Amino acid sequence: MKEIVDVLWFMGQSNMQGQSGTLPTDNSAVQNAFEYRYFGDKLQPLQHPVGEFIKKDGNEGWDVPIDCVADQIREWQSTHALGASCTKGINLVPKFCESYTKVTGKKVIAVHTAKGATVVDDWLPDNPVYMTAWKKMQKAVECIKRTYTIDKIYIAWLQGESDAIAGTTKQTYMDKMIELKNNAKADFGVDKFGIIKVGKFTTTNRDEVIFDAQETLPLIDSDFLMLTRITEDLIPDPTYINPYARGHYNGLGQEKIGTHAGTNLALMIMGKEPIYK
Repeated sequence: MKEIVDVLWFMGQSNMQGQSGTLPTDNSAVQNAFEYRYFGDKLQPLQHPVGEFIKKDGNEGWDVPIDCVADQIREWQSTHALGASCTKGINLVPKFCESYTKVTGKKVIAVHTAKGATVVDDWLPDNPVYMTAWKKMQKAVECIKRTYTIDKIYIAWLQGESDAIAGTTKQTYMDKMIELKNNAKADFGVDKFGIIKVGKFTTTNRDEVIFDAQETLPLIDSDFLMLTRITEDLIPDPTYINPYARGHYNGLGQEKIGTHAGTNLALMIMGKEPIYK
């Protein structure tokens, strides 16, 4: 009989991709956790850096250097569908999975699909980000099933800053999020869609529109869960922010978000009250 695992599907923009620029002192692999890699079609022990650079044509892409110029960023954005943690730094995935496994006692497989500067519309059908993420997830499920039996699939979502910049309305954001969730549910049997609430990015009332949409979704659709609001505290505190990337979390911030969100997801699916903000 095959061992049972849960699949944690990480989706979002630059803060889900990871913009910390640093690695932890101890980069040991997370116990009872693996990451699916599209290139090589394999499972490997989960540790930093997480994710893959995948171009829109399906080929392997390249990292964005910390001292890059605007033309390099534009080229990267135009050619890439998904990105790994930038400059091989920390992102939230390992701490999320570590916290989740400690609470549930289950083994997990992480699938990371993120790209900076994406709006929610990029995650809907006929867009390169959507098509590449879906293809990676499809290959991941096939790979996992060769060794394990999948019990549950959960999404962890950290995105919305670009929709605040774009002035996306509350209703439009919610409608597209529900469409995204319904697609994931129909295509992969996703059980719950967990939202990590974004922090202030534009510092205008456009942020509040996205905050309101993200808070409302779990109230009107039980498929959504609010995993954590800790970003509200982290964004104003320079202790947790990358000084070279405004509005982006450093290693400490990424790990704190991951710990809070992973613990709360585990508790909520077990029918318990979340313990973190």
